[in-house]
Amino acid sequence: MNSLGLTLPQASARNIPVHRDNSHAEDDYDSTPSLSNGNKNKTVEFPDYEKSGQRWAERNSTRGFNSLALAIASSSLGLLKVFIDKESPIYKFLSFSKEVTLRTRGHLQYSLYSEDVDDLGYDKRNRPFAAKIGEFACNLEKYVNPIVLPITSLLNENMKEGSSLLFTLANNLWWRARPMVEGINWEDIKSKKLLDNMMSLFNSSVPLEKREKNRVDVVKTVSPLLGSIGYYAMALFAPIKAINKFRGVENKFINFGLATSFVTQHLMYFFKYTMEDLHLSKNENLKGFKESFYLGLSANFMNFLLPVVKMLPIENPILKTMSDSFEDLITTPEYFANRRRIRGKNSLETNQA
Repeated sequence: MNSLGLTLPQASARNIPVHRDNSHAEDDYDSTPSLSNGNKNKTVEFPDYEKSGQRWAERNSTRGFNSLALAIASSSLGLLKVFIDKESPIYKFLSFSKEVTLRTRGHLQYSLYSEDVDDLGYDKRNRPFAAKIGEFACNLEKYVNPIVLPITSLLNENMKEGSSLLFTLANNLWWRARPMVEGINWEDIKSKKLLDNMMSLFNSSVPLEKREKNRVDVVKTVSPLLGSIGYYAMALFAPIKAINKFRGVENKFINFGLATSFVTQHLMYFFKYTMEDLHLSKNENLKGFKESFYLGLSANFMNFLLPVVKMLPIENPILKTMSDSFEDLITTPEYFANRRRIRGKNSLETNQA
């Protein structure tokens, strides 16, 4: 049992710190929450907590908090600039400030993901294809995008959006490649058990421990399929949309196709993270998971709506404003920053208790 009240049977064999988040992300530490309200765990079951686990918890608690604040600031600036004339210097200032805060948040988050005890380290040991993409993505997010993308935000809208699509492509591909490489088990997908497990998650008469076990089974079954769909949709449509942007062309079919990549990803996140947060919120010794559940549900739902929003007639100025502001309202950056924060904070408080 780790400090978040999570059972992680494979953790000690991996000889790496056990934790429970991978922002955006594929979480490699499959787990079943401890849903009882008994005594807090005083220790964690991974080697040398003082050297590895405490450092992980401290960095995630601190950087998660800072990333959350930056994500909120970025969303607020993005929403504000929608109502400003695009030719105004104020608009350029807001656009630049939005990118600075968002990309600084990315620098902080990816400095966590790229550690040997975190997502990239796991991929290097177990998923070489995903690791190659991940290493490139982490370097971009840490060292390139915090400089390049604020600068491109000062260009016209099409150049700015096209550049953003290309410079964040590796990031988006990495999170989809990770579940994809696990391989699709078509027999499990076609089985009645998958549907039964899904339905049980919304049945309060099913014991909570059983629902959590079923959730984990659902995630293992659907993640490779959803990751594959999202990966190929992103790889195909993102470059085409970027080229269209540079040419000043809008294509609703391309926009819709790219948006489906976020739908599949967030369908996976719904089962993998949002429902887990709901289950963890039942443990009174763990703090912040109910709020995390609602934040995650908001991010999931808004990403499910993204294809519909992308099909709105942008010739209508009101609908164009709604479409432009919608992505700034999506709470995905806030959600994953907060996941890091509450897991780091809970780990620290439990181990110091």
